[in-house]
Amino acid sequence: MKRIVLVTALVLSAATMMISCAKKNTGSSANESAKRYLDAWIALQKQSHGEYLWSITPLGSYILESSGGNGVSTGSSDKIPYARVHVTMFDLNGEVLSSTTEFWAKRLGYYDQGAPYDPITVRRGSGTMAPGTDEIISMMSNGQKIKALIPGWLMADDNNYPRYDTAEEYFNKCSGTTVIMEIELLEGIEDIEQYQLHQITTFLNREYGAQITEGDSSGMHGFYYYQLKVPEDTVAISTSVSGTINYTGMLTNSRMFDTTSEDLAKENYIYNEGSSYGPVQVTWAENYEDITMGSSGSSEGSSLITGFKFALSKMKKGEKGVAVFTSDLGYGASSVGNIPPYSPLAFELEVVSVDR
Repeated sequence: MKRIVLVTALVLSAATMMISCAKKNTGSSANESAKRYLDAWIALQKQSHGEYLWSITPLGSYILESSGGNGVSTGSSDKIPYARVHVTMFDLNGEVLSSTTEFWAKRLGYYDQGAPYDPITVRRGSGTMAPGTDEIISMMSNGQKIKALIPGWLMADDNNYPRYDTAEEYFNKCSGTTVIMEIELLEGIEDIEQYQLHQITTFLNREYGAQITEGDSSGMHGFYYYQLKVPEDTVAISTSVSGTINYTGMLTNSRMFDTTSEDLAKENYIYNEGSSYGPVQVTWAENYEDITMGSSGSSEGSSLITGFKFALSKMKKGEKGVAVFTSDLGYGASSVGNIPPYSPLAFELEVVSVDR
């Protein structure tokens, strides 16, 4: 079966796209008519939504609703380059375009019990996030929820989200689609690596009683391994030798996203009728980067993520353990299946057999 760790085409998450997507720049000429429409829409909405704040930001977005928060603004992306957020995006008719929340997934009929509906981690700043979204997050504090109207020229993906100093520059140089965005900021993240290391060690200590610290990396920076069962054989697995393994992949909140166990797949709502379950073949290599998984001649193994391959290179016949590693050794900023961007990953691994 072609499992999640075998995916070669890294899919950009819809949640990340929706906070940084828009049309190609056409400049102020297109924005003149867009602004006239928007001004008329705002005038009409003010009549029926007197409860909205209608507070204008320096770049020209409108804060409609605001609640919660600890009162300490996140500030610029230079200071806080990452954020954990829930985001729901609406068009001007009030239709939900996309959302990271379980509430809207259920209401719109695409809820999946096996999917995570946790906040996603996003990178801020020029080149990665639309300036209108970034400005709203910069004004927010941890625990705050804001609903904002963001004009299209602040959502434009022109030359990978350039940064200008004034609202006038964005209006004259950028063009995109106006949206209403509801953002809930769980927390700003100053150091993404330390944040993930804390997630990893907390997971290992909570779920396995590992009693490790963030400095206990096992042979590779950002990689941790905790043995669950001693091997049957103390001899290292030879180069080009094949064998079989079982594995289960989890996020550090213990939510499972892949497994070779049919029972676990069913229990965790990730079962796929078109997939086969049971031990899968692995071929070891002199360099861990060349380890492959799948039948002989299969090209699938070339897409195994680094942390997964490095763990296999350290294991012996009959051994069972859990490998946990930062997103740099996994899928990085990309979203794959039910794995959100910037996710450290955990794999319970067992070397079932080794051909001698």
